[in-house]
Amino acid sequence: MMPAFIHRSGWLAVLLLATASPLRSTATPLVSAPDARCSVALRIDARTGRTAWWREGEWRPVHGGTVRGEGPACVEVVGASTAVYRVEISSAPYETASYAALAGFLGHLPHGADILRGAAEAAAFLQGHRPAAGPKVRGNSAEAELRQALQAAIDEAKAQVDGPGGLVDVRNAVLLAAGRMAEAPEETEALAGELRLRLGERLECVRVEAVPGCEDRLRTTALLTAAFRRVDAAAVRLQALPDADDETRELLGTARLVLRSYPEVMAAAQAVQREARLVVRAVSVVRWGPVAPEWGKGLAISAAVSPRQEPELAALATLEPRTATIKYELEDVVTFAPGVALLAVPGGRYPSYTSSGGLVTQAGRTDQRLTWAFSLGLTYPALDARARGGPALWLPQLLVAPAADQGPAFGVGTAISWRVARLGLGAAWLRREKLAGLQVGSPLASGAKLTTVKAYELAPKLYLDVGLVF
Repeated sequence: MMPAFIHRSGWLAVLLLATASPLRSTATPLVSAPDARCSVALRIDARTGRTAWWREGEWRPVHGGTVRGEGPACVEVVGASTAVYRVEISSAPYETASYAALAGFLGHLPHGADILRGAAEAAAFLQGHRPAAGPKVRGNSAEAELRQALQAAIDEAKAQVDGPGGLVDVRNAVLLAAGRMAEAPEETEALAGELRLRLGERLECVRVEAVPGCEDRLRTTALLTAAFRRVDAAAVRLQALPDADDETRELLGTARLVLRSYPEVMAAAQAVQREARLVVRAVSVVRWGPVAPEWGKGLAISAAVSPRQEPELAALATLEPRTATIKYELEDVVTFAPGVALLAVPGGRYPSYTSSGGLVTQAGRTDQRLTWAFSLGLTYPALDARARGGPALWLPQLLVAPAADQGPAFGVGTAISWRVARLGLGAAWLRREKLAGLQVGSPLASGAKLTTVKAYELAPKLYLDVGLVF
Protein backbone atom coordinates (compact mmCIF):
# COMPACT_ATOMS: atom_id res chain seq x y z
CA MET A 1 0.00 0.00 0.00
CA MET A 2 1.36 3.46 -0.89
CA PRO A 3 2.41 5.37 2.23
CA ALA A 4 0.37 8.42 3.15
CA PHE A 5 3.39 10.72 2.66
CA ILE A 6 3.65 9.78 -1.01
CA HIS A 7 -0.05 9.25 -1.68
CA ARG A 8 -1.26 12.64 -0.45
CA SER A 9 1.42 14.44 -2.41
CA GLY A 10 0.20 13.85 -5.94
CA TRP A 11 2.44 16.70 -7.05
CA LEU A 12 5.50 14.74 -5.95
CA ALA A 13 5.07 12.03 -8.59
CA VAL A 14 4.58 14.63 -11.32
CA LEU A 15 7.60 16.63 -10.17
CA LEU A 16 9.82 13.55 -10.02
CA LEU A 17 8.87 12.64 -13.59
CA ALA A 18 9.52 16.19 -14.75
CA THR A 19 12.99 16.15 -13.22
CA ALA A 20 13.95 12.59 -14.11
CA SER A 21 16.29 13.77 -16.89
CA PRO A 22 19.31 15.92 -15.95
CA LEU A 23 18.90 19.65 -16.51
CA ARG A 24 21.70 21.63 -18.02
CA SER A 25 22.62 25.00 -16.64
CA THR A 26 21.96 28.13 -18.67
CA ALA A 27 24.35 31.09 -18.86
CA THR A 28 22.90 34.36 -17.63
CA PRO A 29 22.93 37.00 -20.43
CA LEU A 30 24.58 40.35 -20.05
CA VAL A 31 21.93 42.85 -19.00
CA SER A 32 23.94 45.97 -18.14
CA ALA A 33 22.51 49.19 -19.54
CA PRO A 34 24.42 50.99 -22.30
CA ASP A 35 26.60 53.90 -21.26
CA ALA A 36 27.83 57.09 -22.85
CA ARG A 37 30.36 55.15 -24.94
CA CYS A 38 27.53 53.99 -27.23
CA SER A 39 26.96 56.40 -30.10
CA VAL A 40 24.41 54.18 -31.87
CA ALA A 41 21.55 52.16 -30.31
CA LEU A 42 20.20 49.15 -32.21
CA ARG A 43 17.00 47.26 -31.32
CA ILE A 44 15.78 43.78 -32.28
CA ASP A 45 12.15 42.79 -31.55
CA ALA A 46 12.05 39.07 -30.72
CA ARG A 47 8.30 38.86 -31.34
CA THR A 48 8.30 40.28 -34.87
CA GLY A 49 11.94 39.94 -35.97
CA ARG A 50 11.94 43.65 -36.89
CA THR A 51 15.08 45.71 -36.42
CA ALA A 52 15.35 49.42 -35.62
CA TRP A 53 17.88 52.07 -34.65
CA TRP A 54 17.64 55.24 -32.58
CA ARG A 55 17.93 58.35 -34.71
CA GLU A 56 16.87 61.94 -34.01
CA GLY A 57 14.85 61.05 -30.91
CA GLU A 58 12.88 58.08 -32.27
CA TRP A 59 13.22 54.43 -33.26
CA ARG A 60 13.41 54.05 -37.02
CA PRO A 61 13.31 50.82 -39.05
CA VAL A 62 16.57 49.45 -40.44
CA HIS A 63 16.33 49.48 -44.25
CA GLY A 64 18.55 47.11 -46.17
CA GLY A 65 19.82 45.43 -43.03
CA THR A 66 22.78 47.84 -42.51
CA VAL A 67 23.20 50.80 -40.16
CA ARG A 68 26.12 53.22 -40.31
CA GLY A 69 27.25 55.29 -37.35
CA GLU A 70 30.18 57.22 -35.98
CA GLY A 71 31.25 55.12 -32.99
CA PRO A 72 30.54 52.06 -30.82
CA ALA A 73 27.08 50.49 -31.04
CA CYS A 74 24.88 49.01 -28.32
CA VAL A 75 22.19 46.40 -28.94
CA GLU A 76 18.98 45.65 -27.07
CA VAL A 77 16.57 42.75 -27.64
CA VAL A 78 12.94 43.37 -26.64
CA GLY A 79 9.75 41.33 -26.74
CA ALA A 80 11.07 38.23 -24.95
CA SER A 81 11.30 37.82 -21.18
CA THR A 82 14.47 36.10 -20.04
CA ALA A 83 12.36 34.13 -17.56
CA VAL A 84 11.26 31.95 -20.45
CA TYR A 85 13.74 32.62 -23.25
CA ARG A 86 17.48 32.51 -23.70
CA VAL A 87 18.80 35.60 -25.50
CA GLU A 88 22.27 35.26 -27.00
CA ILE A 89 23.88 38.23 -28.78
CA SER A 90 27.06 37.90 -30.82
CA SER A 91 28.93 39.69 -33.58
CA ALA A 92 31.15 38.66 -36.50
CA PRO A 93 33.41 41.05 -38.49
CA TYR A 94 33.33 41.39 -42.28
CA GLU A 95 34.98 43.67 -44.86
CA THR A 96 32.98 46.68 -45.95
CA ALA A 97 32.43 47.26 -49.67
CA SER A 98 34.50 50.46 -49.48
CA TYR A 99 37.47 48.66 -47.91
CA ALA A 100 37.22 45.80 -50.43
CA ALA A 101 37.26 48.35 -53.26
CA LEU A 102 40.39 50.01 -51.90
CA ALA A 103 42.13 46.65 -51.35
CA GLY A 104 41.22 45.46 -54.85
CA PHE A 105 42.54 48.62 -56.49
CA LEU A 106 45.78 48.61 -54.51
CA GLY A 107 46.30 45.01 -55.59
CA HIS A 108 47.07 46.33 -59.09
CA LEU A 109 49.85 48.59 -57.77
CA PRO A 110 53.40 47.79 -56.59
CA HIS A 111 53.59 47.53 -52.79
CA GLY A 112 49.80 47.84 -52.60
CA ALA A 113 49.61 45.40 -49.68
CA ASP A 114 52.11 47.49 -47.69
CA ILE A 115 50.09 50.65 -48.36
CA LEU A 116 46.91 48.95 -47.16
CA ARG A 117 48.60 47.61 -44.03
CA GLY A 118 49.92 51.06 -43.17
CA ALA A 119 46.48 52.59 -43.63
CA ALA A 120 44.95 50.02 -41.28
CA GLU A 121 47.60 50.70 -38.63
CA ALA A 122 47.01 54.43 -38.88
CA ALA A 123 43.23 53.97 -38.51
CA ALA A 124 43.70 51.70 -35.49
CA PHE A 125 45.92 54.36 -33.86
CA LEU A 126 43.15 56.93 -34.23
CA GLN A 127 40.37 55.04 -33.46
CA GLY A 128 25.69 16.08 5.00
CA HIS A 129 26.67 13.02 7.34
CA ARG A 130 24.42 10.23 8.67
CA PRO A 131 23.95 10.57 12.53
CA ALA A 132 25.22 7.80 14.80
CA ALA A 133 22.70 5.50 16.44
CA GLY A 134 21.77 6.45 20.01
CA PRO A 135 21.81 4.04 22.92
CA LYS A 136 19.25 1.30 22.91
CA VAL A 137 16.19 2.09 24.98
CA ARG A 138 13.52 -0.19 26.30
CA GLY A 139 9.98 0.15 27.57
CA ASN A 140 6.62 0.91 25.94
CA SER A 141 6.69 4.57 26.93
CA ALA A 142 10.13 5.06 25.34
CA GLU A 143 9.00 3.28 22.18
CA ALA A 144 5.92 5.47 21.98
CA GLU A 145 8.03 8.59 22.36
CA LEU A 146 10.38 7.48 19.59
CA ARG A 147 7.44 6.65 17.32
CA GLN A 148 6.03 10.08 18.02
CA ALA A 149 9.39 11.71 17.18
CA LEU A 150 9.66 9.75 13.92
CA GLN A 151 6.08 10.60 12.91
CA ALA A 152 6.75 14.27 13.63
CA ALA A 153 9.89 14.14 11.47
CA ILE A 154 7.95 12.50 8.61
CA ASP A 155 5.18 15.11 8.90
CA GLU A 156 7.77 17.90 8.81
CA ALA A 157 9.41 16.47 5.67
CA LYS A 158 6.01 16.26 4.00
CA ALA A 159 5.19 19.83 5.06
CA GLN A 160 8.43 21.08 3.50
CA VAL A 161 7.30 19.51 0.22
CA ASP A 162 3.59 20.30 -0.09
CA GLY A 163 2.69 22.24 3.05
CA PRO A 164 2.12 26.01 3.21
CA GLY A 165 5.26 27.74 1.97
CA GLY A 166 6.77 24.43 0.92
CA LEU A 167 8.41 23.37 -2.30
CA VAL A 168 5.10 23.03 -4.16
CA ASP A 169 4.04 26.55 -3.20
CA VAL A 170 7.39 27.98 -4.31
CA ARG A 171 7.23 26.10 -7.62
CA ASN A 172 3.68 27.27 -8.31
CA ALA A 173 4.55 30.90 -7.51
CA VAL A 174 7.60 30.76 -9.80
CA LEU A 175 5.74 29.20 -12.73
CA LEU A 176 2.75 31.54 -12.40
CA ALA A 177 5.07 34.56 -12.50
CA ALA A 178 6.99 33.12 -15.48
CA GLY A 179 3.72 32.50 -17.34
CA ARG A 180 2.63 36.08 -16.83
CA MET A 181 6.06 37.29 -18.02
CA ALA A 182 5.71 35.20 -21.19
CA GLU A 183 2.34 36.82 -21.93
CA ALA A 184 3.43 40.38 -21.09
CA PRO A 185 7.25 40.63 -21.37
CA GLU A 186 7.20 44.38 -20.81
CA GLU A 187 6.02 43.72 -17.22
CA THR A 188 8.89 41.33 -16.43
CA GLU A 189 10.74 43.54 -13.93
CA ALA A 190 7.57 44.38 -11.99
CA LEU A 191 6.51 40.72 -11.85
CA ALA A 192 10.02 39.68 -10.75
CA GLY A 193 9.80 42.17 -7.89
CA GLU A 194 6.38 40.82 -6.87
CA LEU A 195 7.72 37.27 -6.87
CA ARG A 196 10.70 38.22 -4.71
CA LEU A 197 8.32 39.82 -2.20
CA ARG A 198 6.02 36.79 -2.29
CA LEU A 199 8.86 34.37 -1.61
CA GLY A 200 10.13 36.61 1.20
CA GLU A 201 12.53 34.90 3.57
CA ARG A 202 12.31 31.65 1.62
CA LEU A 203 14.63 33.27 -0.97
CA GLU A 204 17.94 34.53 0.37
CA CYS A 205 20.93 36.07 -1.37
CA VAL A 206 24.14 34.29 -0.39
CA ARG A 207 27.58 35.72 -1.13
CA VAL A 208 29.81 33.29 -3.03
CA GLU A 209 33.55 33.62 -3.55
CA ALA A 210 34.65 34.64 -7.07
CA VAL A 211 31.03 35.63 -7.89
CA PRO A 212 30.15 39.34 -8.00
CA GLY A 213 27.24 40.34 -5.80
CA CYS A 214 25.36 37.38 -4.32
CA GLU A 215 23.56 34.26 -5.47
CA ASP A 216 19.83 33.66 -4.93
CA ARG A 217 19.14 30.43 -3.03
CA LEU A 218 15.94 28.88 -1.71
CA ARG A 219 15.92 28.22 2.03
CA THR A 220 13.40 25.49 1.19
CA THR A 221 16.26 23.34 -0.12
CA ALA A 222 18.18 23.54 3.16
CA LEU A 223 15.01 22.98 5.19
CA LEU A 224 14.22 19.86 3.15
CA THR A 225 17.70 18.48 3.78
CA ALA A 226 17.37 19.09 7.53
CA ALA A 227 13.91 17.46 7.61
CA PHE A 228 15.13 14.31 5.84
CA ARG A 229 18.09 14.07 8.22
CA ARG A 230 15.71 14.21 11.19
CA VAL A 231 13.64 11.39 9.68
CA ASP A 232 16.82 9.35 9.26
CA ALA A 233 17.99 10.00 12.84
CA ALA A 234 14.59 9.21 14.38
CA ALA A 235 14.29 6.01 12.33
CA VAL A 236 17.74 4.84 13.47
CA ARG A 237 16.83 5.36 17.12
CA LEU A 238 13.48 3.60 16.79
CA GLN A 239 14.99 0.74 14.82
CA ALA A 240 17.42 0.07 17.69
CA LEU A 241 14.55 -1.12 19.89
CA PRO A 242 14.18 -4.93 20.14
CA ASP A 243 10.89 -6.72 19.55
CA ALA A 244 9.20 -3.86 17.68
CA ASP A 245 5.41 -4.14 17.43
CA ASP A 246 3.37 -3.93 14.23
CA GLU A 247 2.74 -0.20 14.57
CA THR A 248 6.46 0.47 14.89
CA ARG A 249 7.34 -1.73 11.90
CA GLU A 250 4.71 0.00 9.74
CA LEU A 251 6.05 3.42 10.71
CA LEU A 252 9.62 2.33 9.96
CA GLY A 253 8.46 1.12 6.53
CA THR A 254 6.96 4.56 5.87
CA ALA A 255 10.23 6.19 6.96
CA ARG A 256 12.22 3.98 4.55
CA LEU A 257 9.97 5.05 1.64
CA VAL A 258 10.41 8.70 2.61
CA LEU A 259 14.18 8.34 2.78
CA ARG A 260 14.24 6.45 -0.52
CA SER A 261 12.62 9.48 -2.22
CA TYR A 262 15.31 11.85 -0.90
CA PRO A 263 17.50 11.96 -4.07
CA GLU A 264 14.50 12.66 -6.33
CA VAL A 265 13.01 15.25 -3.99
CA MET A 266 16.33 17.09 -3.70
CA ALA A 267 16.79 16.99 -7.49
CA ALA A 268 13.33 18.55 -7.82
CA ALA A 269 14.23 21.18 -5.21
CA GLN A 270 17.41 22.08 -7.10
CA ALA A 271 15.38 22.42 -10.33
CA VAL A 272 12.87 24.73 -8.61
CA GLN A 273 15.77 26.76 -7.19
CA ARG A 274 17.28 27.20 -10.68
CA GLU A 275 13.90 28.27 -12.05
CA ALA A 276 13.31 30.69 -9.16
CA ARG A 277 16.77 32.19 -9.63
CA LEU A 278 16.06 32.80 -13.34
CA VAL A 279 12.59 34.26 -12.82
CA VAL A 280 13.39 36.68 -9.97
CA ARG A 281 16.31 38.04 -12.00
CA ALA A 282 14.46 38.10 -15.34
CA VAL A 283 14.49 41.26 -17.49
CA SER A 284 12.38 42.43 -20.41
CA VAL A 285 15.28 44.00 -22.33
CA VAL A 286 18.68 42.36 -22.80
CA ARG A 287 21.39 44.93 -23.52
CA TRP A 288 24.80 44.24 -25.01
CA GLY A 289 27.71 46.47 -25.90
CA PRO A 290 29.23 48.87 -26.60
CA VAL A 291 31.09 47.38 -29.53
CA ALA A 292 32.72 49.09 -32.51
CA PRO A 293 34.10 47.57 -35.73
CA GLU A 294 37.68 48.08 -36.82
CA TRP A 295 38.54 50.36 -39.70
CA GLY A 296 37.45 48.85 -42.99
CA LYS A 297 35.32 46.26 -41.22
CA GLY A 298 31.67 45.90 -40.35
CA LEU A 299 30.00 43.84 -37.64
CA ALA A 300 27.18 41.42 -38.32
CA ILE A 301 25.43 41.56 -34.93
CA SER A 302 23.09 38.62 -34.34
CA ALA A 303 20.58 37.98 -31.56
CA ALA A 304 19.23 34.46 -31.08
CA VAL A 305 16.11 33.93 -28.97
CA SER A 306 15.03 30.42 -28.00
CA PRO A 307 13.03 28.76 -25.20
CA ARG A 308 14.99 27.99 -22.06
CA GLN A 309 16.22 24.47 -21.48
CA GLU A 310 14.40 24.10 -18.15
CA PRO A 311 11.37 21.95 -19.19
CA GLU A 312 8.74 23.73 -17.10
CA LEU A 313 9.87 27.19 -18.25
CA ALA A 314 10.23 26.05 -21.88
CA ALA A 315 6.62 24.81 -21.79
CA LEU A 316 5.48 28.43 -21.25
CA ALA A 317 7.24 29.74 -24.37
CA THR A 318 5.02 30.74 -27.29
CA LEU A 319 7.68 32.12 -29.66
CA GLU A 320 9.54 29.89 -32.10
CA PRO A 321 13.35 30.08 -32.01
CA ARG A 322 14.39 33.19 -33.91
CA THR A 323 17.62 34.84 -35.03
CA ALA A 324 17.82 38.40 -36.31
CA THR A 325 20.89 40.20 -37.67
CA ILE A 326 21.85 43.85 -38.12
CA LYS A 327 24.97 44.84 -40.03
CA TYR A 328 26.71 47.79 -38.45
CA GLU A 329 29.44 49.86 -40.09
CA LEU A 330 31.18 53.04 -39.05
CA GLU A 331 30.17 55.96 -41.23
CA ASP A 332 33.11 56.48 -43.60
CA VAL A 333 34.82 59.84 -43.82
CA VAL A 334 35.87 58.66 -47.28
CA THR A 335 33.97 56.05 -49.28
CA PHE A 336 35.82 53.99 -51.89
CA ALA A 337 33.99 52.39 -54.82
CA PRO A 338 35.46 50.24 -57.60
CA GLY A 339 34.41 50.35 -61.23
CA VAL A 340 35.33 49.71 -64.84
CA ALA A 341 35.62 52.33 -67.57
CA LEU A 342 36.05 52.82 -71.28
CA LEU A 343 38.91 55.31 -71.43
CA ALA A 344 39.24 57.75 -74.34
CA VAL A 345 42.43 59.88 -74.71
CA PRO A 346 42.04 62.13 -77.80
CA GLY A 347 45.78 62.94 -77.86
CA GLY A 348 46.89 59.37 -77.38
CA ARG A 349 48.64 58.85 -80.79
CA TYR A 350 52.44 58.64 -80.78
CA PRO A 351 55.06 58.01 -83.51
CA SER A 352 56.90 54.70 -83.84
CA TYR A 353 60.44 54.45 -85.23
CA THR A 354 62.61 52.26 -87.43
CA SER A 355 65.90 52.50 -89.35
CA SER A 356 66.15 52.80 -93.13
CA GLY A 357 69.24 53.45 -95.24
CA GLY A 358 71.33 53.99 -92.11
CA LEU A 359 69.04 56.74 -90.85
CA VAL A 360 66.39 56.91 -88.10
CA THR A 361 62.96 57.20 -89.69
CA GLN A 362 59.36 57.32 -88.47
CA ALA A 363 57.61 54.05 -89.18
CA GLY A 364 54.08 55.14 -88.33
CA ARG A 365 51.98 55.86 -85.27
CA THR A 366 50.77 53.82 -82.29
CA ASP A 367 47.17 54.49 -81.33
CA GLN A 368 46.37 54.55 -77.60
CA ARG A 369 43.31 56.72 -77.82
CA LEU A 370 40.87 54.03 -76.68
CA THR A 371 41.35 51.37 -73.97
CA TRP A 372 39.61 49.99 -70.89
CA ALA A 373 40.60 50.63 -67.28
CA PHE A 374 39.91 49.76 -63.67
CA SER A 375 38.69 52.69 -61.60
CA LEU A 376 38.62 53.58 -57.92
CA GLY A 377 36.48 56.53 -56.93
CA LEU A 378 36.59 58.45 -53.65
CA THR A 379 33.59 60.36 -52.36
CA TYR A 380 32.51 61.96 -49.08
CA PRO A 381 29.20 62.21 -47.17
CA ALA A 382 28.57 65.77 -48.41
CA LEU A 383 29.07 64.67 -52.06
CA ASP A 384 27.26 61.31 -51.89
CA ALA A 385 23.47 61.29 -52.23
CA ARG A 386 23.13 57.69 -53.45
CA ALA A 387 21.32 56.56 -50.27
CA ARG A 388 18.59 59.11 -51.11
CA GLY A 389 18.40 58.11 -54.77
CA GLY A 390 20.58 60.99 -55.94
CA PRO A 391 23.97 61.32 -57.68
CA ALA A 392 27.48 61.06 -56.28
CA LEU A 393 30.53 63.16 -57.12
CA TRP A 394 33.83 61.24 -57.14
CA LEU A 395 36.86 63.33 -56.30
CA PRO A 396 39.39 62.12 -57.15
CA GLN A 397 38.85 59.21 -59.50
CA LEU A 398 41.89 57.00 -60.05
CA LEU A 399 42.32 54.88 -63.19
CA VAL A 400 44.64 52.02 -64.10
CA ALA A 401 44.57 50.74 -67.71
CA PRO A 402 46.56 47.47 -67.59
CA ALA A 403 46.01 46.60 -71.26
CA ALA A 404 47.25 49.85 -72.85
CA ASP A 405 49.31 49.32 -76.04
CA GLN A 406 52.71 50.34 -74.63
CA GLY A 407 52.15 49.34 -71.00
CA PRO A 408 49.91 50.33 -68.07
CA ALA A 409 48.35 53.78 -68.28
CA PHE A 410 47.32 55.85 -65.27
CA GLY A 411 44.76 58.59 -64.82
CA VAL A 412 43.54 61.02 -62.15
CA GLY A 413 40.36 63.00 -62.52
CA THR A 414 36.81 63.43 -61.35
CA ALA A 415 33.49 61.80 -62.19
CA ILE A 416 29.79 61.99 -61.48
CA SER A 417 27.58 58.94 -61.19
CA TRP A 418 23.87 58.21 -61.18
CA ARG A 419 23.09 54.80 -59.76
CA VAL A 420 25.68 52.58 -61.51
CA ALA A 421 26.40 54.76 -64.57
CA ARG A 422 29.38 57.10 -64.37
CA LEU A 423 30.90 59.86 -66.58
CA GLY A 424 34.32 61.33 -65.87
CA LEU A 425 37.29 63.34 -67.16
CA GLY A 426 40.82 64.05 -66.05
CA ALA A 427 44.50 63.71 -66.85
CA ALA A 428 46.12 60.50 -68.15
CA TRP A 429 49.75 59.47 -68.34
CA LEU A 430 50.48 57.11 -71.23
CA ARG A 431 53.56 55.06 -71.86
CA ARG A 432 55.10 55.62 -75.33
CA GLU A 433 58.13 54.68 -77.44
CA LYS A 434 61.00 57.21 -77.40
CA LEU A 435 64.36 57.43 -79.16
CA ALA A 436 67.41 56.95 -76.91
CA GLY A 437 69.63 59.99 -77.61
CA LEU A 438 68.60 60.19 -81.29
CA GLN A 439 66.01 61.93 -83.40
CA VAL A 440 64.37 61.32 -86.75
CA GLY A 441 66.99 61.65 -89.53
CA SER A 442 69.97 60.90 -87.29
CA PRO A 443 72.51 58.56 -88.96
CA LEU A 444 73.23 55.16 -87.42
CA ALA A 445 76.74 53.77 -87.14
CA SER A 446 77.56 50.88 -89.44
CA GLY A 447 76.07 47.68 -87.98
CA ALA A 448 74.37 49.53 -85.11
CA LYS A 449 70.76 48.77 -84.20
CA LEU A 450 68.12 51.36 -83.48
CA THR A 451 67.55 51.61 -79.73
CA THR A 452 64.28 52.89 -78.30
CA VAL A 453 62.94 53.09 -74.75
CA LYS A 454 59.41 53.08 -73.34
CA ALA A 455 58.69 55.92 -70.95
CA TYR A 456 55.79 58.00 -69.64
CA GLU A 457 55.13 61.48 -70.89
CA LEU A 458 55.70 64.12 -68.24
CA ALA A 459 52.81 66.20 -69.58
CA PRO A 460 49.48 64.37 -69.12
CA LYS A 461 46.80 64.04 -71.77
CA LEU A 462 43.13 64.88 -71.32
CA TYR A 463 40.93 61.80 -70.98
CA LEU A 464 37.20 61.18 -71.00
CA ASP A 465 35.66 58.01 -69.62
CA VAL A 466 32.29 56.36 -69.35
CA GLY A 467 31.79 53.35 -67.13
CA LEU A 468 30.14 51.62 -64.23
CA VAL A 469 30.57 52.10 -60.51
CA PHE A 470 29.90 49.29 -58.10
